[in-house]
Amino acid sequence: MKFSFVNNLKNWQIFLIMTAVIFSLYGQAVFFGFSYLDDNTLILDNFRFISDPSNILETFKQDVFHVPGEDAFYYRPFLTIYFMIGAFIGGQNPAAYHFLNILIHLVAVFLLFIFLQKLEFNRRISFFASLIFAIHPVLAQAVAWIPGINDPLVAVLVLASFIFFIDYLNSKEWKYLVLHLVFWLGALFSKETAVFAPIILCLYVFLKKGIFFTGNKNRNWRFFLPIAIGWLLMFGSWFLLRYQALGGRTLGMSVGQALGCVYRNILSIFLYVGKALLPVNLSVFPFLQDQTFIYGFMATAIIATLLYLNRKHVEWKNVVFGAVWFVVFLVPSLLRPNLQIVPDLLEHRIYLPLIGLIIILLEIDWKKIGELLSHFIETTAKNINIALLFALLLVLFVTTLIYSRNFQNKISFWNNAVNNSPHAPLAHRNLGAMYWIDGRPFDAEPEYLKALELNPYEPMAHNNLGLIYAQRGDYDNAFKEYEAELKNNPNYDNAFYNMGLAYWSAGKKEDAAKSWLKAIEINPDLIGAYSGLVVYYQELGDKKTAQRYFQEYLSRGGVFPMQ
Repeated sequence: MKFSFVNNLKNWQIFLIMTAVIFSLYGQAVFFGFSYLDDNTLILDNFRFISDPSNILETFKQDVFHVPGEDAFYYRPFLTIYFMIGAFIGGQNPAAYHFLNILIHLVAVFLLFIFLQKLEFNRRISFFASLIFAIHPVLAQAVAWIPGINDPLVAVLVLASFIFFIDYLNSKEWKYLVLHLVFWLGALFSKETAVFAPIILCLYVFLKKGIFFTGNKNRNWRFFLPIAIGWLLMFGSWFLLRYQALGGRTLGMSVGQALGCVYRNILSIFLYVGKALLPVNLSVFPFLQDQTFIYGFMATAIIATLLYLNRKHVEWKNVVFGAVWFVVFLVPSLLRPNLQIVPDLLEHRIYLPLIGLIIILLEIDWKKIGELLSHFIETTAKNINIALLFALLLVLFVTTLIYSRNFQNKISFWNNAVNNSPHAPLAHRNLGAMYWIDGRPFDAEPEYLKALELNPYEPMAHNNLGLIYAQRGDYDNAFKEYEAELKNNPNYDNAFYNMGLAYWSAGKKEDAAKSWLKAIEINPDLIGAYSGLVVYYQELGDKKTAQRYFQEYLSRGGVFPMQ
């Protein structure tokens, strides 16, 4: 297949083409809203923190969701800094974050183009492989869903670190080693998956360079020593900061639990392979119980068959390298901090692993497939290959264009989640919450009931039903729901706060105050409870206590007059 024009293009021209393709595909995402899956927590609930640039150093001292040390698991300060940049540009406007997502995806695609050439794939193959990566439907969540940016972000940093690592191996110039280490450290601060990058780097050295098995062994070890020292220093710095930020926790589970978690979810790898090769069962919120492995098994069989048929021309080193890349970067996403919860299989997690699968597929001689088809179609193999390539690009582009619209707002997002994962209680609960926010309580109620039918202990579902019943004036049922919530989730501050509101509306003002006091005991920053207490003590004539709670209200970001 000859596309000689690609060889004549300069890198900046390649970048412009990629920019045009990516923005024509994802430009619509700039007008998308929030999904209310993580973005409400990371941006809206946390806006006070991310809108203050002086908090940059604080991001290195806490979990990305700002949960207490004993519950902390995700140490990703660069992700918080990324949202700080979005807050600086656009405040709480989702357009700023969506635009930044598209830019990061563009950079990742361009770095992939450079990286594939570093792996000695020719310029044309690298270009079209990067173009396919740019428009692949399975990556839509990583670009069109704001929190999905974590994976493109770590991919950018891992690819950059790998490119500089190869440059260091080839040139022996120290500046490339320093750049490699800096970008790898950045990747570590973006997502824990990057900790496994040295495994891939060592495999590259072993398979492609043979440093440990050629020439003077002593000299080779001396050459590798500064790399190993650099890795230890970067890893040690990251580990110590993470250890302190997460309250002395390392993995958050024992090694045995981690291995057991991976073992239970290992078949999920086939689901991702299937979505990569046959992206027909995409979902914004894939739930294991509602997924089928058939596409994954089919895709794996297709890849194995094509490799076998091309076995005389396949460079098996690249196949091994790609397979290890895919598995090593994907398996950590199978670890879940809460072992009792059935894991979701969100598609953004395949962003970095997909590069390994692309490397495998590039070893297939697609020209031969065209020659085979030319025996059945009266045209040349070249014309068939060109037609197949552009048909593939068109199908991927249109599929991604349509599928990405499921991320345009909270209702479309959670509707897709419920339709594709009907056995996921979280999907029903959150769709109900979106209906409630939109002022549709009668649509919300059956979703909450369905969530509780699937999981009687589903967090917040009883609380949300309580809101519906309280709005209707059915306070007896509202109190029952709040009590059921607190039985399952005794430290849920909002349940106490909402119960207080219901007590107040029912005329039980002393009980309301007790509920609000309990709410701020659990969460001292729950300003709504303070405003309720101010009104309560003002009505009692206790101006001193009312003033004290009013000052607490203002110190925590409350506005005057109270809302």
